[in-house]
Amino acid sequence: MSETLIREIAEQILREEILLNWQFYLLVLAMMLIGTIASTFLASYIRKRAESYATKADLEQLILQLRATTEAAEEIKTAISHSDWSIREWKTLRRVKLEELVESVYAVRPWLKKEINACIFDDPMDSEENSPMWKIELISHLYFPELTGEINTLKQTYWIAAYGGFVFRKCCNLPELMSQSEK
Repeated sequence: MSETLIREIAEQILREEILLNWQFYLLVLAMMLIGTIASTFLASYIRKRAESYATKADLEQLILQLRATTEAAEEIKTAISHSDWSIREWKTLRRVKLEELVESVYAVRPWLKKEINACIFDDPMDSEENSPMWKIELISHLYFPELTGEINTLKQTYWIAAYGGFVFRKCCNLPELMSQSEK
């Protein structure tokens, strides 16, 4: 603003002419209206920026929480699936071993017949054929400890039958009887 304009405004204020000028009041009203609109816009803009900033901070925090939750869920899922896999594998192994145990139990009877015949008639047993009892005992101790009572009963019956033939042969003196019958 120039010095002459300032002087002129000051003189009008002293003469009280400016207070009666309607254009002055219109200018003041327009300035207030522009100031109100600008302050409203600026306040709205600042509020939106603050909300956006807060949302961004919250969103980053939510993303971190979601990532942590996802990792925890994956760890739990992995642990559960590993546990489930272990249980299934254990059940499968026990099923296979139970089949082997039952096969070995069924193999006891024919083996006992051969053992008794070998004891009574002095027939040599096939040296490669082993008693199925060792396999029964091994499988039952490793995989089926709950069957200990039943396996012990089977072992007692086995030993009574297996060595009953040997005792029968010795008691009846079968070697002498057989040699006499051959003469």
